[in-house]
Amino acid sequence: MEIKNINGDVIFQNYASTMKDTVDAAVNRAALGDFTLNFADLSNADLTGAKLCGADLSNADLTGAKLCRADLYRVNFANVNLTGADLTDAILHDTRLTGANLREANLTGADLSGAFLQRVNFDSADLSKTILYGADFTKADLTGADLTGASILREANLTSAILTKADLNGTDLRRATLCGADLAYADLRGADLTSTDLREADLTGAKLSHANLKNADLTGANLTLVNLTGADLTHANLKNADLTGADLTNAILTKAKLEKANCFETVFDNAKFENADLTNAKDTIEKGSEKHYIPNVPYKLNGKMQDLGCRWDKETKQWFHTDSKIAQQAARLIEQSPEHGKSGGGAYYAANQVVQSVTHEM
Repeated sequence: MEIKNINGDVIFQNYASTMKDTVDAAVNRAALGDFTLNFADLSNADLTGAKLCGADLSNADLTGAKLCRADLYRVNFANVNLTGADLTDAILHDTRLTGANLREANLTGADLSGAFLQRVNFDSADLSKTILYGADFTKADLTGADLTGASILREANLTSAILTKADLNGTDLRRATLCGADLAYADLRGADLTSTDLREADLTGAKLSHANLKNADLTGANLTLVNLTGADLTHANLKNADLTGADLTNAILTKAKLEKANCFETVFDNAKFENADLTNAKDTIEKGSEKHYIPNVPYKLNGKMQDLGCRWDKETKQWFHTDSKIAQQAARLIEQSPEHGKSGGGAYYAANQVVQSVTHEM
């Protein structure tokens, strides 16, 4: 069999019956300095279980290749195209993947400990159950990546990484560096973010319910519309963070620092603020605690209520908003709707009737 480069030129050939054996032989020859596998075309090659330790495959085309259970320890995959490749249970310990394209690749159960993953494209890749201890994801794109059950992401460097809509449910991110990372709409429910660096990170709309954020540094982070219900933020630093519209119902903020945090329209129902630093934040917390109810909303308009940023109060079973003007806008929308009057009593709004101020213990 033969191996060609991306230009179609034959760079290696032998009489092996499989591509795996051919590549194994080529790697051994390349180690002697006879030739290089740089820019090799190995697209769709079946390299299941191959041992390529230390090989230089930089700039190679491995699109759709099968590398299940392959030993890729310290392989140089810089700028390699691994789009759609299957790397299930592969060993990528200390492997260099800088600038590589792993879009839609399957890395389930792979060991990427200490791997160099700077600027890697992991768009929609499956990284579930991977081991990522000490991996460097600086400026990597993990948009839509599935990191469910990634056993060790702690201490990983994800500085400025793009994790938009990434699935990090229950992931161990202790002491990881996510400074400046884009985590908008990411799923971090139940994740362990103890002592994690999230300074200036964008967490807009992220799901962080019941997450562990003890001692986390969220200085200047964008937490707009984040769901932090039941989250533990003990000793967390939220100085200058933007919590506009965030939901911290039942959250623990014991000894947390919220100095100069923007807490407008933030929900703090049953939140614990024992010994928290609320310097220049208390006013916006109290202002955001007012609930302006919109009663008798027809079922078909529930979606419209959500679009306006209204929330559902489970106790009163009514929609509300912390901004009286938006609540009035919602009421007018109901009055103008063909559904008006079908909910049993019609829609109405009177500021002095529906405003309820809630005061929390701080």
